[in-house]
Amino acid sequence: MSSSSHSKRSAKSTEQNLEPIFFFSGSRLPYCQFSNFYEVDIEMVEGVFPSVEHYFQGMKFIPEDWARFMKGGEFDKKKTETSARNAREEITKGKLAKYAGSKSGSAKYKLTLAADGLNQEVAKHRMRRALQRKFEQEPYRSLLLETVGRQLIHIPTRGQTDFWTGKRDKKTGEIVGENTMGKLLMEVRVAILDGTD
Repeated sequence: MSSSSHSKRSAKSTEQNLEPIFFFSGSRLPYCQFSNFYEVDIEMVEGVFPSVEHYFQGMKFIPEDWARFMKGGEFDKKKTETSARNAREEITKGKLAKYAGSKSGSAKYKLTLAADGLNQEVAKHRMRRALQRKFEQEPYRSLLLETVGRQLIHIPTRGQTDFWTGKRDKKTGEIVGENTMGKLLMEVRVAILDGTD
C-alpha cells in the first residue's frame, strides 16, 4: 500500500471524528476566506480574475464576455448599492459577479451564454481549477492545510441546499446536501498534501 493512499484513508477516518468546518461568504474570519466571493487575484489561462466567483461566472459565457469579469473589467468594482449594511469589502465584487452571471443579471448586462455554460460537470471542473489556483497561494494554502482531518461544508446562506451546498440536519445531526464546493476544497487539500496541486 502506498503512503499516499494510506494518508488519504487516515485523513478520511479522522474527518468523521472531528467537528466539521461550516463556511460561506458571511462566515467569520478565517473561514470566510474559503468563499468564492473572497477577493483574491487568480491567474488562469483565460486571464487574471479578482475572485474565484468572477472566473466561475465569466466562464459561463462566450469568450467575448470574459474580459468583463477579469481584473479591471466591468465587474471588478465595489457594488455601490447593497442591502446588507455590514457587507465585507472583500466579498462585494464577488457578489456583483454572481449577480451578473445569474439569469436576470446576464439579461441586464447582455451577456451571451456559452453552449456548455450551464453544464454541471463542466462547471465543477472549472471550479476545481480555480480553487487549485487560489489555494496554491498564501495565506490560503496554509489556511486550507490547517483544516486537515476536518470535513468542509459550504452552507447555503438561506433556504435549501443545492448542488454546491450542504448543512447539518437539525433532527439527525447528519450532513445533508451535495456539498460539491466543500468536497472540491477537500480534493484540493488532498492534492496539495500529495504534492499534485
